[in-house]
Amino acid sequence: MKNYIAVASLLAFAFSGSVVAAKATPKPESKPADDAQYKKILSDGYFSKSQCDTYIVKLALPEQGVIKSASRALLVEDSLVYITGNNSTSTVTGDFVGVFPASGLTPNPALLKAHKKLGTGNGYIARYTSDTFSEQKVKDALTARNAVQGNYAKKSEQREGVNDYLFCKVAENVLGKGEDANTYKDYVAYASLRTKAADVGYFNISADSSYYGKSVNTGNKFAEPKKWDGSRFFVIRAAFKNLDTESRLPVAGSLFINYNGKDYEFDSVEPIMLEGYNIWFKKINPLITMKTKIVYRIPDEIHGEVFWRPGRNPSDTKLWLGYINAAKQK
Repeated sequence: MKNYIAVASLLAFAFSGSVVAAKATPKPESKPADDAQYKKILSDGYFSKSQCDTYIVKLALPEQGVIKSASRALLVEDSLVYITGNNSTSTVTGDFVGVFPASGLTPNPALLKAHKKLGTGNGYIARYTSDTFSEQKVKDALTARNAVQGNYAKKSEQREGVNDYLFCKVAENVLGKGEDANTYKDYVAYASLRTKAADVGYFNISADSSYYGKSVNTGNKFAEPKKWDGSRFFVIRAAFKNLDTESRLPVAGSLFINYNGKDYEFDSVEPIMLEGYNIWFKKINPLITMKTKIVYRIPDEIHGEVFWRPGRNPSDTKLWLGYINAAKQK
């Protein structure tokens, strides 16, 4: 799991490039409204006038460009960590959301809505990419930003200006202004396609977890499918709840792996004759949930993002299973 750069925590480290864990980080003991950095940004008000550049005018033009470019990736990540994290996650975006009302300001309602919808964890940020954001772009942004502060911002007011500029841009973003104010919407669309449960036909279906390897690990050597050179198994721990008023038959469906830009479909299920595996034309009574393991044979070489499309699926709904690595060669 990637370590996310929380801008609020970077302030505590004087933007040294240190990072914080991807899981929620505790809020500092002092409230953001009491922090001099936030008070300064709110008092200056440049963020509400699209005048954040004021903070870096004492840098040479080339360095101003570096700071502007680097700050984009950092503020986008901060906003993504905010919308996917819970209320204890430490972000500058979340802090400004909290202090705006006392100053008579209203945070962007759409941003708050996105946070309410996705604020259950860190989601898929580690794999997400856009024109302005990726894990590598964030790393490059920190490197470039630190280089300016270390090599070109000789005066303390210049170094402080670099920090103030970033906080100003985040505040502008929270207000719903600036070139990246709506960038999070692309992530919301991206995340909405990566759900682990959905109503499909007559059933509510969930992919509770999955695993892959050279063995299925049934615990029964007679039921264990045979190993083939160059292949392994992908196992889905699935649950089917019948939402209809009569018994219905679920269908396993297909596994999809996006490998080298192509979607590969695996629709042949391993015939494991053991309780708790596959479906075997077994109907489920109304409002009953059946849990089972569905097993697909896949090639060793394949790697990428994995989805499962359950059968009898008029909406073509796919459930997200994460990512798979290529098998290690012996």
